[in-house]
Parts: sequence; structure tokens; C-alpha cells
Amino acid sequence: MAELQFFEIKQAGPKGLGAYATNPIKPGTLLLAEPPLLRVNTDYYFKSDIETLFAALQPSKQEIYLSLSSAHGQPHDWYPSKIHPAVSDEERKRIKEQHAARTGKEKSVLSVFMTNAMDTGEGAAVFEHASRFNHCCVPNACFAWNEKLGVETIYAVKVIEHGG
Repeated sequence: MAELQFFEIKQAGPKGLGAYATNPIKPGTLLLAEPPLLRVNTDYYFKSDIETLFAALQPSKQEIYLSLSSAHGQPHDWYPSKIHPAVSDEERKRIKEQHAARTGKEKSVLSVFMTNAMDTGEGAAVFEHASRFNHCCVPNACFAWNEKLGVETIYAVKVIEHGG
């Protein structure tokens, strides 16, 4: 479990929970070093890959995972309606699974993964706390996967005010 020394997790409006600074934070401060809840070691994952990894989690970890945001329920017209004929059957299957997770009416294990997954160099992972940090075009923190330690690190890159 990651130590929450510099921030707290609390309601962030209708989008769920978010991370907020409990005191002003100086640039260069290590905010978090967290192991993943769920990690897939390939960039080309299928629904069954994520569901298998999820099924292997302890029930308490499954509950945490499912408490994360999901971008399901998106309009079908946000996405292309056809897949190019040259795309392999395997890749076609993966595209259709991910499209169904994005446009489905219900939250799913795959939709949570797709909404929260962070790059790990070779694959992606979802984190209990790092997934709750706001993503911004002008960030106040830098996220980086540390393969040697097996953790996602987050460092402040500018002053973060209390509540930021």
C-alpha cells in the first residue's frame, strides 16, 4: 500500500475520486511510488487478458479496481464505423472488444483498464492512487514507470498549492 504523505483522496465532483495536496509541495518532491493493482505485459491485450488478471486479484483489490473511473457509455459515432480490410482477424477482434468497452452501457473490467491504464514501456498498468491523479496538458507532476522497482513514480515538477 502506498503511503499518502503529500495528498489525500477525496471526491472530485461527478467524475469520482481525485488526489489533492494536503500542504504546499515543492518541485522535485516524490509524491508517490506505487506498485500496480493490475499489469499487462503487452501493448496488444485482449479483453480475456485483462479479465484473467482481474480474476487473480484478491477480492479487496478487485473492489478497489472497480471503484476507479470508467469511460464506458461513449457515443458510437465518436469512433470509425469500419475496420480496414487489411487488418488481421486477431487485431480486428481486439479493436471490436475495446470499442464495445468504450460504448457499452455498463462499466466493465476492460473499460476501467482502458480509462486508467498507464504505459509501463512494454504493456500498461492500473494503480489504486496514481489513477486518481488529474491528467492535464500543463501538468504539475511527472509520472514515470520504474521497471527496476516495479512502481509508478510521481514527482512534483512545479509548486503544488494546498488542495491542488
